[in-house]
Amino acid sequence: MSSYYLCSIGSNIDPELHVEQVITELVTRFGRVTLSPFIYTDPVGIASQSRFLNALFWFNTAQPEGQVKAQFNALEKSHGRDRSDSERSVKDRTLDLDIIAVSATPQFEAPSESYLQPIVQSLFADQALPAGVEFAELNVAGLKLGNRATAVDLDPTTRHISISD
Repeated sequence: MSSYYLCSIGSNIDPELHVEQVITELVTRFGRVTLSPFIYTDPVGIASQSRFLNALFWFNTAQPEGQVKAQFNALEKSHGRDRSDSERSVKDRTLDLDIIAVSATPQFEAPSESYLQPIVQSLFADQALPAGVEFAELNVAGLKLGNRATAVDLDPTTRHISISD
C-alpha cells in the first residue's frame, strides 16, 4: 500500500546549489515530486543572519515512513549536514528535509509553520504567491522552476527529468 508524504525543504548555506541538487535526487528516489514555489524566509528558532530557501513538496510511495526518513537523513548528510551534532537543529544548514504529514490520499492539513504559509495555497490551491513574497527561480536539470507549483518527473527509460505545471 502506498502513502502520500507532505514534506519540506530548507537550506541557508548555499541554498540554491543544495536545493537544485536535492530535487533531482528526490525525483530519482521517489518518482514524481510536486513542489511549491521556493521562497526566501528569515530564520526561525536559530541565531543566524542567513536567510533560508524553503519549499513544500509531496509525493507518493510504497516505502514506509521510517525508510523515507532514513533516505532524507542520508541526503542531508551527503550535502554536508552533521546529523551527529546535538545542536544541528539550531544551526545553519546545507539541507533540511522534514516529513510534515503522511496520508492515504493527497489531501493534507496545511502545515502550521508561519514561514511556510505563503506557499501553502500555491501548492494546494494553485494560487499565486502573495504580494511581497520573494521567490527563487531554480534550475533543475536545465529546466526552470519559478513562482508556481510544479510537478517534476523522471522518465525511467531515458533518465531525463521533465517539469509540468
